[in-house]
Amino acid sequence: MAQTTVDRPFVAVRSPGQADALRKREEEARQEEQRQAEPHITSLLGYIKQQIEDAKTYRQETKVEDAMLQSMRQRAGEYDETTAANIEETGQPDIFMKLTDVKCSAAEAWVHDVLGFEFDRPLWFSPTPIPDIPPDAQGAIVKRTMQQVYQNLLQSGDVPAPEEVYNFAADMRDSVLEQIEDEAKLRAKRMEQVVYDQMVEGGWKNAFQEFVANLTTFKIGVLKGPIVRYRKKFTWGVKGKNYVPVVDKVAQIEWSAPHPLDCYPSRGSVGFDDGDFFERIRFRRQNLSAMRGVRGYNKDAIDAVLTRYGGSGFREMEPTDSERESIENKGTDTSAVSGLIEGWDCWLQVSGRILLEEGVTKGPNGENVDPDAEYDMNAIVIDKYLIYYEFDADPLDRRPYQKESWRPSPGSFWGFSVCEQMEDIQRVCNASVRALVYNESMSSGDQYVYTDISRIPPGEDITESFPGKAHQFQNLAHAGAEKPLYTLRVDSHAQELMGVYDKFARMADEHTGIPAYEHGEVSSPSGAGRTAQGLSMLMSSAARGMKYTIHRIDLNVIEPAMRKLYDWNMQYNPDDSIKGDIQIEPQGVLSRIVREQLTQRRLEYLNNTNNPTDMELMGLTGRAEIHREAAKSLDLSHDPIRPQEDIEAMEMRRRISLAQAAQEQEATASAVA
Repeated sequence: MAQTTVDRPFVAVRSPGQADALRKREEEARQEEQRQAEPHITSLLGYIKQQIEDAKTYRQETKVEDAMLQSMRQRAGEYDETTAANIEETGQPDIFMKLTDVKCSAAEAWVHDVLGFEFDRPLWFSPTPIPDIPPDAQGAIVKRTMQQVYQNLLQSGDVPAPEEVYNFAADMRDSVLEQIEDEAKLRAKRMEQVVYDQMVEGGWKNAFQEFVANLTTFKIGVLKGPIVRYRKKFTWGVKGKNYVPVVDKVAQIEWSAPHPLDCYPSRGSVGFDDGDFFERIRFRRQNLSAMRGVRGYNKDAIDAVLTRYGGSGFREMEPTDSERESIENKGTDTSAVSGLIEGWDCWLQVSGRILLEEGVTKGPNGENVDPDAEYDMNAIVIDKYLIYYEFDADPLDRRPYQKESWRPSPGSFWGFSVCEQMEDIQRVCNASVRALVYNESMSSGDQYVYTDISRIPPGEDITESFPGKAHQFQNLAHAGAEKPLYTLRVDSHAQELMGVYDKFARMADEHTGIPAYEHGEVSSPSGAGRTAQGLSMLMSSAARGMKYTIHRIDLNVIEPAMRKLYDWNMQYNPDDSIKGDIQIEPQGVLSRIVREQLTQRRLEYLNNTNNPTDMELMGLTGRAEIHREAAKSLDLSHDPIRPQEDIEAMEMRRRISLAQAAQEQEATASAVA
């Protein structure tokens, strides 16, 4: 029991058991206070985390992670632990022929070479066949045309007949349609320029390069974007007479290529828009701090994350992390996070009932939330904190992700990579080279056989052999006539093993669709490949699979990404001069072939019509138009054709000169007669 001393009446004296009980109660109270300070696990947060866990379980069940890790090892030239242990046990060298990396690198170079993004834009913007432009622009064109017709009537001074009025109206309509088409072309060109600028500033080229690398290595390549992120932008302003640095926080379109091992589709998903999708993302402290105050972000949750994990970092360990980081040469200490804070970018459908429990009463368009309806949401979760959630801003509820596989698997979210296409071939090639090196090492010299080790003198080293060595033996009485030492030689099977390797290396060309001469094989192809035309035919045949792959990249990655960026500009860009009815044409294989063929036909047409008769038919104006279109297809930095006014003046002078020459010729003929 607690006792009180006389000289210190306010100091309690407790037994050790009582002190332990008090400390326990204080610790429980502290933990309870901490639990109350943590965010409450709401229905929305609980539902999201449940869906994340289900997606993680689903991916583990499908063995997708094992296949992608194997692809990483295969391209890096590393054996898995089991194979490495077996090789060490047999005493063979751990040689790994990096044929897979050669094929993947060739495939990446081939894609970039065909698309040519380093020197060209990946898309064309052009008006639709019957273009629509904003009503104010149409009104301005109609008004301008009407004024022109009115001026013509005033100059004539006569009251037009009804037929003339009808003809004027028909001419005006054609003129209006022609001007609308010209205005639509101009707006499409402006939109193309804006989109291309957003791509360059948003890191499109780097993201696409990573996408292609993932496409060849893993089951899928994923391109994320367009994503609007707030970034600091450095500019120069004027203060008085001096330039001063100005740093503003601006919204910027960005692109990225998520690692396939960070992608988690929901069960049964084939694409990003037909199910839930979760991406494992990483933040730095400054990135999270910059999100405070941005619409949709929870400032209190961000502050709690920064307070708890800002110094030490946070990560949710997955079974693949250790091996993945080892292959990527990031070390094996998975506890070291270097200040990174991991979270989940979640794109999913949430029922209205859960949203109402969360306190969300209005839908994306301001309507009341229907408890029985499903709503597309985007949320960001870090540990137990829901730092962001908003309705999907896309009008069609499209997620900002595009994907493609080297070889798609119908009905599946995942496809097959170049690594998987030649996994068995890589194993056989490795085994043949290991056996070749082992066989050559065994057959490179003689081996010694001692018939009677009892005749070897004490201290004699029989493990060391060199030219001129004297071998000593004891002459025992019971020794027979047999030689105490003789040599034997292991047969070399280098030719057979090299034949196996060559055979399977050639099979890799067929399995992947990437011929050896495409990535610089030293030996030239035999047969038809020895001629330039034959080699061209072989490459055209081999390129069929590549053309199909590029076509799918155009169809499933580039065009949807550009369409989403175009829609974003139509919805949010304040510049109305770029907006119009536009169709997007990615510059992939098919469009490039059509473009090159069209350019060739134009050049041939110019050559064939370079004669006086055709010149009379088309004139300088018509010929200049064909020249101008041909110059555009050659991507010249400026228009080499003279302005339309100069060409019309030249045409007028040419016709006057021809008329004068004809008159002089007629006068000369009359004088002679």
